[in-house]
Amino acid sequence: MATTIIRRSPFFISTLPIFIVALITRLIRYNSLISDYNKCAKLIKSTKIDREIINKNLIRTLIAAEDHRSEMHYGIDQISVIRVIILRFLTGKVQGASTIEQQFVRTVSGRYERTIRRKLREQVLSVMVGRDFSKIQICASYISCAFFGSGLIGTEGIRAIKAKPEYLGDESIIACLKYPMPLNPAKEYLEIYFQRVIHIQRLMAPHGKTKKYAGLFSAASRARKPQTS
Repeated sequence: MATTIIRRSPFFISTLPIFIVALITRLIRYNSLISDYNKCAKLIKSTKIDREIINKNLIRTLIAAEDHRSEMHYGIDQISVIRVIILRFLTGKVQGASTIEQQFVRTVSGRYERTIRRKLREQVLSVMVGRDFSKIQICASYISCAFFGSGLIGTEGIRAIKAKPEYLGDESIIACLKYPMPLNPAKEYLEIYFQRVIHIQRLMAPHGKTKKYAGLFSAASRARKPQTS
């Protein structure tokens, strides 16, 4: 317990300014933020977890792939933010640093504009949601409304993915968060999709062992080739 508190303390200290803004937001009843917070809270409270679909392993896979410091932070992963800034400065590459709380808030609020204002707003909401609900509740609610691809949303989308030849386990579902599945996946999409699946499986597997996916990728690619007359 004491070790966890010590490890979390840098995240707490660096999140203090956002905690203060979140408190002020509640005190002055800033309608725009409060409205989006209420949408998030309502969805979390109303989410009925289908244990067949949203099970513990799927949540563990989500955390490993999308937010592996989830237990440490309070809705904002400052280490990821710093890494992304340095990478952008040194290489020009753009990567995401969003926590699961931030992804959930973005999905529910429907705000995707690429502005600093939207990002700061998202961080405040993430801290507010993270303060009032558990990590598991937020993960389950996010999965229940997440976009996995064309016509693939939430639990019904997961059911549809499980029926596809590309489905190889929970890693396949979470891979669709980064690479949403198109209606008719082309070979180019399948290649990056299966690379993501393998990467997530490595994160989940002990000692870096992975399943043998190469043959399945080849079979799926052949299945997607257009028929010639």
